[in-house]
Amino acid sequence: MRRRSYLAVAASALSTAVAGCTSAGDRDADPVAESTTNSATTATTETVTPSTPAVSTSIQDVVLQPAALDLNVDYLTVRDDGQYLFAQATVEEGTAELEEYALRIDGETHQPLTGHARRRLWRMREGREYAPDSGGLVAFELPGSIEAVDSTAVLAHPGGEYRLDAELRKRLTATPEFAVDLSVPETVAADGSLSVTVTVTNGGDSPARFVGGLNRYGPRVASTPVEAIRPLVPAGESATRAIDQTRVLADTSDEEVGDGESDVKFSLYTPARSEQRSVRVVDSA
Repeated sequence: MRRRSYLAVAASALSTAVAGCTSAGDRDADPVAESTTNSATTATTETVTPSTPAVSTSIQDVVLQPAALDLNVDYLTVRDDGQYLFAQATVEEGTAELEEYALRIDGETHQPLTGHARRRLWRMREGREYAPDSGGLVAFELPGSIEAVDSTAVLAHPGGEYRLDAELRKRLTATPEFAVDLSVPETVAADGSLSVTVTVTNGGDSPARFVGGLNRYGPRVASTPVEAIRPLVPAGESATRAIDQTRVLADTSDEEVGDGESDVKFSLYTPARSEQRSVRVVDSA
């Protein structure tokens, strides 16, 4: 993991008082009070100041990752130039723009990812777009290496703050150490089953989230995403994920079965490296 510089920007104002006034000629103005003096009629109007609607939001499902997955046209890649914090925000009352959220850590303020940097996140393909009247995914990019994080670290949101807990603050300062194993059978019968197994072992002294993107190449497709693999693994322990890919066997043509050549390849992209394994489809016994 490379070390990066801090990104700091000023937080935006969370609310703005809005004042409006009406005049005697306005169609929607309040009723006009009239008084008559010496046959002269004087019209007066009242100034109406509408109150600013209350805004209430809440934060759930906060996830810290040492890298992020991007969709590059038709396969998953790893963005490893920082750490990434994701949160699910819910707008409970009023409206809140994405830019109104901020992550504050040790005097530095980080604004949410927007534009292309946000759109290419794989999490955006998982149905987590943000809407001002309902909420959605809020994503932050942080430096890859942070020396210390004190208890004042918060995710500020319209109407409140979400304080980062002690475990998450500790993980922000740690460098994950993972050993990865990608396992697939070398051959599989055309009428058999195919499973891809990913095992990750956390060699560090604190919990850490592994980030990997599994892609498939062939048959009948140049490339396609298979699975986002993002387990939170306790220190010194392993996590295993088995992904069923039996359905792809039906896409292998009769001419390709048993020809001795690779029919499908799986590639696991991680922050450290990529692992690739090939499978040959053979005739049924």
